[in-house]
Amino acid sequence: MSNQGKVEIGWVESTKLHKQATRNILYASKASSNKLFLLKQAMHLVYKDGNSISNHLNEFQECFDQLFGMEENLDDEILALWLLNTLSYSWETFSVSLTNVAPYVTLKYVKSSVLNKEMQLMVWEGGVSMQAKVKTTKGGVG
Repeated sequence: MSNQGKVEIGWVESTKLHKQATRNILYASKASSNKLFLLKQAMHLVYKDGNSISNHLNEFQECFDQLFGMEENLDDEILALWLLNTLSYSWETFSVSLTNVAPYVTLKYVKSSVLNKEMQLMVWEGGVSMQAKVKTTKGGVG
């Protein structure tokens, strides 16, 4: 028998390799539990009406930035649809219309559309608020 291609390693080298392999296994299990935690966090993320949509978008992005830091990648369209799924029921019509307009949605497109929608709502609510103040003022003058 030939020993070509076989490398004999001493006890010290063998122990070092075993320790490194053990560290790799522990790191992988820790990384898996961290990924699981982040995925659970992302799955339970829900926008509540009345809260800042910007804060919600930031929370969403932070979850996935941490996952991407662990070298996990998700398709951009999946992330976009996931973000739409985190919105409350009052955003349902918006979400459906957004996905019907384009055959493929991107995360950037959804984020900008959500922020634009929030701005429209703020302007509309501000306009309604101003109209109520004007009516109250006119009614109060006598």
